[in-house]
Amino acid sequence: MSLLLAFALQAGAITAESPIIRAAPAPGDDVAAYVRLRNSGPADRLVAIECACAETIEIHRVNRGPDGVSMDTEPALDIPAGGIADIRPGSPLHLMVKATRPGVSAGAEIAMTLRFERAAPIVVRFRTVEDTRAAWTASGQ
Repeated sequence: MSLLLAFALQAGAITAESPIIRAAPAPGDDVAAYVRLRNSGPADRLVAIECACAETIEIHRVNRGPDGVSMDTEPALDIPAGGIADIRPGSPLHLMVKATRPGVSAGAEIAMTLRFERAAPIVVRFRTVEDTRAAWTASGQ
């Protein structure tokens, strides 16, 4: 079992799997974080993410179209009943960790609080990595 799978945490019916965050090249930089949210209960929504590691964290969706690429902030992320919300490298979704504070460096564990519309908040420890795609693949996701 990979180290990333060992970081599965549950809040009611919501389980957070394979939480990773890209190491910040320097304090103040913005970086992306990823996690799989598995829901064994009724539909829910991720409505906020908080962390002492940054000024703010937003749910971002990358849109690719004929006019180029744009990034929109989503107010919430739907997690279907009995389903999965994948926020993974290479997908249109990521958690944008804005204006990082010192300590978001490779090998660190970063605690983030995920808040849901229905489920209780959950504190998830994100592993800081240099290469999020490689770390996600290594987690077996």
